[in-house]
Amino acid sequence: MRRRRDERAVQSEVEQLVEEVAATLSGCLVQRWASAEIPGWVRVNQLAHADWDNLAGLAEGTPRVRRSAWDGAVGFLAAELVSTARSPSGLSQLQSSALIPLELDMLAGGSAPATPTEFVQLVRDRIARHRGRRTHPSTS
Repeated sequence: MRRRRDERAVQSEVEQLVEEVAATLSGCLVQRWASAEIPGWVRVNQLAHADWDNLAGLAEGTPRVRRSAWDGAVGFLAAELVSTARSPSGLSQLQSSALIPLELDMLAGGSAPATPTEFVQLVRDRIARHRGRRTHPSTS
């Protein structure tokens, strides 16, 4: 009987872990946080792993999505990413070269934005670096 309870507990933990990994890889991890104290890397995760349609939805900013200054910052940045990327394949390149490295830097203990304004500045800096690399003559 005890073994069966232990197996159920392990199975439940495995299912939760799988759900969290899936949320991380799809950019939906922010939805699993109930707290107002969402770490900066989780907000970057939302931008770094969302697909084109999800980012376009964030950029449109439905009333349900924009509940705080942080949500407004995410919506603004989503619009900037869609505009910069211009296509789903361009978005994938932008995410891989700019946002995923930023997310990993933050996870490794790098600086995290304390305010929505700092968040916007940090992500826009990474987008600008990506643009510079993409258009630099030495990359042709």
